[in-house]
Amino acid sequence: MASPCFVMLGTYTDPSILPHEPRSAAQGEGIVVGRWRASTLERLHTAPAVNPAFMKCHPRLNVLYVLSECIDTLGYLTAFALDAATGALRELGRLQMTGRSSCYVSFDRDARYAVVTSYWDARVDVVALDEHTGAPLAVVGSHQQTRRDTWRQVVNREDHMANRQDGPHAHSAIFHPSYNWLFVPDLGDNGIHQYRYKDGRLTHEAFIPVAPGDGPRHFVFHPTLPVAFSGCELKSQVQVFAFDASDPGAVRPRVSPIQRLSTLPGGWCGTNYVGEIKADAEGRRVYVSNRGHDSIATFTIDAATGLLAREGVDSTLGRCPRHFSLSPCGGYLVVGTQDSDAVRTFELCPATGRPLRCVQSLDVPCPSFVLFVTQPHPTPGSALTTGASEAREQARVPAQPIRVASPVAVCAN
Repeated sequence: MASPCFVMLGTYTDPSILPHEPRSAAQGEGIVVGRWRASTLERLHTAPAVNPAFMKCHPRLNVLYVLSECIDTLGYLTAFALDAATGALRELGRLQMTGRSSCYVSFDRDARYAVVTSYWDARVDVVALDEHTGAPLAVVGSHQQTRRDTWRQVVNREDHMANRQDGPHAHSAIFHPSYNWLFVPDLGDNGIHQYRYKDGRLTHEAFIPVAPGDGPRHFVFHPTLPVAFSGCELKSQVQVFAFDASDPGAVRPRVSPIQRLSTLPGGWCGTNYVGEIKADAEGRRVYVSNRGHDSIATFTIDAATGLLAREGVDSTLGRCPRHFSLSPCGGYLVVGTQDSDAVRTFELCPATGRPLRCVQSLDVPCPSFVLFVTQPHPTPGSALTTGASEAREQARVPAQPIRVASPVAVCAN
């Protein structure tokens, strides 16, 4: 029997401590676990988590990592054991980060370490992971990211929304497929920071600026071509970068911008912020969400150059599509419309890749994140793949306390 496919939905539980202000009047439920069947999302159960803004699965273990977004205290990374049969979640432990509004996590090649970015104060933390259980052990390196000698830290949400680029705001952290480099888009610094990576240590190598005021958010590599794509939140742009892997030991900028396109239809006027960006598994298309225009922009990738051509911009039928994911088969797009309290599934047109029609709308309060989990590993006798009854019993085990280790490498860039 094939392993089940789960969908993890993050929902905002406490908007008062977010750096932005959702317009939904509903309170989220933490993590909503669903099962994906062909083209339908079936809701199963929930697990408690404060403002789960980003989630990712361990590449080898049945462990889900969740980042809690908050500006009133340091953020934290929580690891949950995932039951491969039922989707039940059991907390393994949590670890405090060195920054606030933690928003993105990536793993190195062997998943011995995770890199976590915290948006509010632009901290980049390297976290050691237990090789057997996947639990977070300690922050072993902490970096204050900035391109400026002096900058101003925003003090509250109103200050932040009015002064988005007064200081650095690290928004994601993406490894190059070689794992030699890590790239951190920074909305406040208005460019991409490049780090050399080796054995849990980061060394800052370069800063690559983008067009004034663009505010890069997320960053994805093409699966085969030497290009990457970034969604620029503040100016509603998608940007293409050429990647240079030659002479890998040399220290120099590895990405350079080569194309910049609007994510909005011509003539539209209004306030809009780019949300998520995805490239499909075949490397044929890039998708970007627009919050304000409330749409998905679809771009076709040139198979030779990696340059983009816009196919169209289509409504998400709901307000503020903060995040979305593509189904494992590539035929559907599932989007959380944060301010409309709904998760919608769209069938994609086989010819253009554009959202063709909405095939399901599921009521979910304040959805902030959508993650397909396609690789549960059935391991008989493992604590990570217990039966449903045992998972319920294990859920009573107290979680590990929040703790932060003394970093072994701290630097200001």
